Amino acid sequence: MTYLNRGKERIKFDCEGDRMDLHILQCMQCSSEFRSTMEEAFTCNTCQDEKSPVSGFKVIGMIEKQVGNGVHV
Repeated sequence: MTYLNRGKERIKFDCEGDRMDLHILQCMQCSSEFRSTMEEAFTCNTCQDEKSPVSGFKVIGMIEKQVGNGVHV
């Protein structure tokens, strides 16, 4: 998963958006943070080589969509 960011972005902490919105997730096992939509099947690259399974992910926040001219929705 790779996402390119151009310009500024706003993060809404402690909230979830739609399943297609970009979220900041935290691995419950190793506390690594990464970006993903809720539609994607995601795994933690830091933990996947360990024998114990990843127990889950916590949503840290949501990245607001930028429409144009700095307008966020």
